Formats: sequence, structure tokens, C-alpha cells
Amino acid sequence: MNNRLPSNAGVGVASILLIVVMLCMTVFASLSLLTAKNDATLTDKTVAYTRAYYAADADAQRIIADVAAALSAGTALPAGVARQGNALSFSVPVNESAAILVTLHAADEGGVIVDSYGVSTIQTQVIEDEPLNLWR
Repeated sequence: MNNRLPSNAGVGVASILLIVVMLCMTVFASLSLLTAKNDATLTDKTVAYTRAYYAADADAQRIIADVAAALSAGTALPAGVARQGNALSFSVPVNESAAILVTLHAADEGGVIVDSYGVSTIQTQVIEDEPLNLWR
């Protein structure tokens, strides 16, 4: 006697299920590699910006020290430092789209007091040669 129960799910369904699972694993592996590549690109951009920011920060601090020395000695201000009354200001570019903007004023006891120190984006004008035609 045969004690087997009839099964509607044969070898074909198992093969199709295995193919679908392998296809899903391949898609997820591809997405994982793409995400890792994009993360690496973003990390490279972040490292480049951070290096540029700290180089510009060091330049700004050097200019502040030069301004303080020039005011104490009564000599000419460093190049790029603008004076409006008692207020002094200058900017140091970080990259093509950002700059460190510094405003300061002379202290009564000598030296300078920094009023503001921060990064600001530089507005660049985009000139288009021809308008975009999205409905072609």
C-alpha cells in the first residue's frame, strides 16, 4: 500500500521559489554595493570640505592676530580687511560656495573683540543659455 498523500506543490514550485529568493538576494546585494559606493563618495566630499574649512579657519585666525597686531602698533591693516568706523570685517573663502565671514572691533585695552564669526554660503548666479523644455 501507498501511504503518501497527494501533493499539489511539486518540484516546479520549489524551483520557482528558489529562483525568486536568489533574485531578491541579488537585488539586495546590488543595492548594498550601490549604497556603499555612495557613502564612500559622500565621505570623500565631507573630508575635502572639512579640510578646506579648517584651512580657512586657520587663515581667519591668522588675520585676526594680524589685525590685533596692526591696531596695537598703529600700522596698516592687512589686505582684505574692510574698516567702517570702529568695525572691521573680512572674509576667507572655504570653497567655491562658502566663506568664513568675520566682523570685529578694536578693544579699549588693545587687541580686538570678535563680534561675529561664521560660515556663509556664497550666492552664485546661474546663467542658462536656453530655457529647459520639459514637454518635448
